[in-house]
Amino acid sequence: MSQLQMFGLNMWLLIGILTLLLFATVGMLVLYTSTRAWLTTRAQNRSFAEFQAQRIGPDGQRKPPQGSGICRRCGDAVANGYHTSQGCICVACFDTTSQT
Repeated sequence: MSQLQMFGLNMWLLIGILTLLLFATVGMLVLYTSTRAWLTTRAQNRSFAEFQAQRIGPDGQRKPPQGSGICRRCGDAVANGYHTSQGCICVACFDTTSQT
């Protein structure tokens, strides 16, 4: 084989290796992106489940919205009380009434 033919074969080999490297790089990028998307979705679902669990009371009913106010039962000023149709109830009073 002449040097020109060897050069041509080496160029084809180099092009083939670079093409394989390109496909491997794209494949790794796709794998990395899909893994991150899957982990993010899983974390979001777990976080949403924790958020929903905080909104459900021990009796299985949804808790009322929270906000600051004065408890209508014990008279304490609370930063996180439940606002019901009858007024604001602190967390301690809400838990004792929901257990009975």
